Amino acid sequence: MVKRPAGTSLGYTVWVLNVDVSNATAPDAAGNTQWKLIDSMEIIYAQNAYIERLQTEIITAQYIESPLIKTSNLEVLNGAKIGDFQINNSRLTASHWYQTYIGNILVAVTGDIILSSGGLVINSSYGGTTEHPQVVTWSTEVTSGGIKVGSMEIKRDGIYKNGTLIL
Repeated sequence: MVKRPAGTSLGYTVWVLNVDVSNATAPDAAGNTQWKLIDSMEIIYAQNAYIERLQTEIITAQYIESPLIKTSNLEVLNGAKIGDFQINNSRLTASHWYQTYIGNILVAVTGDIILSSGGLVINSSYGGTTEHPQVVTWSTEVTSGGIKVGSMEIKRDGIYKNGTLIL
């Protein structure tokens, strides 16, 4: 394909090699030339089709559905889900839920792990079934300010329970 400047509405014409009559002598004995002019509308259509294909590839890349992706530069701003992990609001979250028996009582167990620039939070709970309607929750937080497990906090200046210094 060759693009040549011209006085057309596009400002150029496009020529392709005519394979049917391409030979060492041009034109051939019948007067056919080796080059064929492509109509302006054909080239516009071809360009648009190529642009649409590129846009489709970009959109497909936004929804990663491949079992194997190798990349050296992946930036995910919001809404990505990789396995059980989800990225939202600059936080990486993994959640779980299942039912199990404690003795002969069926309970629901839930939890999540949240990793952010501010620290790590682990939330857990069990209960919430007809056999165990009471939901028991607890949380563990690790931040630059200290460690908090349930109502207990370990800070630089001591150990606190329910916000009161105890040690």
